[in-house]
Amino acid sequence: MSSEAFVLRLQDYREADRIVWLLSNEHGRLSALARGARNSRRRFTGQIDLFQRVRVEFAHRRGQGRLATLTEARALSSYPLLRQDPGRFAIACVVAELLTRIAPEGDIDPALFDCVGLVLETLADEKIAPGLGLAAAAVVRLLTAAGFVTNWIHCARCGRAVPSLEQPERERQPFALEHGGALVCGDCLSPRGTARRLSAADCLWLAQACRRMECAPATTSPGNVIGAAFDVLRGVTSGPLKAERFLFEILR
Repeated sequence: MSSEAFVLRLQDYREADRIVWLLSNEHGRLSALARGARNSRRRFTGQIDLFQRVRVEFAHRRGQGRLATLTEARALSSYPLLRQDPGRFAIACVVAELLTRIAPEGDIDPALFDCVGLVLETLADEKIAPGLGLAAAAVVRLLTAAGFVTNWIHCARCGRAVPSLEQPERERQPFALEHGGALVCGDCLSPRGTARRLSAADCLWLAQACRRMECAPATTSPGNVIGAAFDVLRGVTSGPLKAERFLFEILR
């Protein structure tokens, strides 16, 4: 079988082999054993590295949980800057680990696959500086593509829209992100609940991040939109990612 795929994770196995975690466009997420990958110059050397887009040839093995056998790999897009720049590397690690959590093994999701390509291309753009705002945008966009985030501009309970930024500040209804990721207006917010308060600018930036990636503009509270993005991520993944600590150490 053949497919395009993104390399999410690599693990050395025995003396010469390597286990490769992939997100493919035709077979979903899968794990494959690349025999001799650490020694073979013809099939694998220089062709399997983290975050690459590759064309792979592999054979499925029968039985649930069995590794596929990777027989050939050819790099289509290498994105070397993602492995050379510490900030970009940290964001890409969050992206890769998030995908191993939200992309079920064997499930095909063309929208998510295309989104991963756009996210990695943006992260590899040397004109865009890596930062926590960019990491938050990547998280929001991936969760949206996977269907976990559907709304940043309406109250999940009453449907009230986030107010326009043209309205005077005193007339803007406060919104909040409740535990579990539901956006609610001030009237619908549980008085005893704990929630992250979001301004209209915060909500609109998060909604915009669902469609495109960019750093948080000055009109928002950068720390708040970053926190909101990772609050939703932790709700989806039932806790923080291992890569989060590394990300916040590199880009604090």
